[in-house]
Amino acid sequence: MPSLEVCPITSVSNATVELYRLALNAMKSLNDREIKQFFRQFSQSYDLIPYRVQNERPDTDLPDCHQCGHPALNRLCTAFINAYDKVAWGEGYSEQELGKTEKIGGWVPLATSDGPIAVNGALLALSVLNAHAHYPTHRHGPREMYVTVSGGFWFERIGKERVWVRPGEVVFTEPNELHALHNGNAATLMIACWVGGSYEKSEIVA
Repeated sequence: MPSLEVCPITSVSNATVELYRLALNAMKSLNDREIKQFFRQFSQSYDLIPYRVQNERPDTDLPDCHQCGHPALNRLCTAFINAYDKVAWGEGYSEQELGKTEKIGGWVPLATSDGPIAVNGALLALSVLNAHAHYPTHRHGPREMYVTVSGGFWFERIGKERVWVRPGEVVFTEPNELHALHNGNAATLMIACWVGGSYEKSEIVA
């Protein structure tokens, strides 16, 4: 496996590859059995494909890498900040879709069927939740995993008790399970991972 030390980032492709490697390394280092099931969906040999979706960088807060508490998470967080203006950001929700003007954050796709790293039937991305942001109740077809890198948030699976998710902790949702995220006092950076389907825009239901 190539070196996972943070290196200077000079292009979108280099930034994407470095973040992808560091995200996989962070997932692997947490040594969680369920994480490993997701990890197997992503190869360390990969193809870069043209990623034509060049959305404007959303209004997002920067995470605090001192909150990571784990070397692999800290390396990922630091690399993300270094690449903040060099990566392609994914499509966000409109004010009409959210039903409010709040800026909830943004996400950076690393591996999807549409690129920038090609993978079938899965998704790997980095997501930022702004301080105090509320990601409303939503659902999607693929199974999902969130790995908190820095910050922390309340995770709510509708009909179940809320849980506070700290750096290094992992939560899951089943296909089409309603869930919502309520962020704390600082920006939260997380790894978002889907298996069982490629990217689809989540359905906001509340």
